[in-house]
Amino acid sequence: MSKDITAPEIPTAVVGESFLASCSFAEVLDSGETLASVVSATEKTTSDLTIASAAVSAAALTISCQSVDIGEAVQMLISGHLVANSPYTVTVTVTTSSTPAQTRIRNFQFEVVAP
Repeated sequence: MSKDITAPEIPTAVVGESFLASCSFAEVLDSGETLASVVSATEKTTSDLTIASAAVSAAALTISCQSVDIGEAVQMLISGHLVANSPYTVTVTVTTSSTPAQTRIRNFQFEVVAP
């Protein structure tokens, strides 16, 4: 049986805008473990998106009404989504602070609507 690696949050963006997306890894980290680095953030669905400045969160965040501690999420600037009502998927790969370091992968999805 395969486990779903899709992050639970599914934000909405408007066609043509750029937005700061946040993807939580809190539920897959061990106690006391944080994210050390972002290895990659790549679009899985199309080749429309530009993904920039992917980084480990430097502040506590609220994602989908859930508090996420510093270092437990990835934030990235996403632009280029061209189709309304088309879900996009970004695969985010990170390393953790554990010894030895773990590699964690999440799929982050978002919906797009017309302005």
